[in-house]
Amino acid sequence: MIRRTRYVTAGIPRYVHSPRAEVPLVRLIAFVLLVIPVLGIQVARVLATAAPSEPAQQLAHFNARQAFTESQPHFLPTPVAALPPEAHAGPLVPAEVEAANQSPNAALEQVKVANTGGVGVLLRADPPSGRFVAGLMDGQVLTVLEHKTVGDAEWLRVITQDGMEGWVSGKLLGPAR
Repeated sequence: MIRRTRYVTAGIPRYVHSPRAEVPLVRLIAFVLLVIPVLGIQVARVLATAAPSEPAQQLAHFNARQAFTESQPHFLPTPVAALPPEAHAGPLVPAEVEAANQSPNAALEQVKVANTGGVGVLLRADPPSGRFVAGLMDGQVLTVLEHKTVGDAEWLRVITQDGMEGWVSGKLLGPAR
């Protein structure tokens, strides 16, 4: 049975379950508040003495200069043939180009951008990873100025109808009609 008692010295009413059984709620809270920081310090010690995780070690040994080298100055990779060439792929050659082929410069080789799956090709200043000059679309007709073998790949120095000059991988070119 719970009854209310009054202590003469403090003047604060307390509730007791029986004559000698008090509920020490304040003592329990004080104990918990003292134990939590002690346990936190112990956990911090264990974590501080543990070895770094694998991702942390990789991050510590990361070399930005090696990861971001200037070997590829442009964000696009060197193009490769995505699909096998199709017979008669690309748009027809305009009448102006056919007329130009019959001029005194008709001896120059004419090629067109093909075999890219519709993606197009990069015109570069130097083969194989030179500075980006322009992007060429499928079917665009080019005049070949020079052939060059770099490694196992053939590169062609070409000039566009607009007068831009650069190098294109031979895998991404087909004969112009």
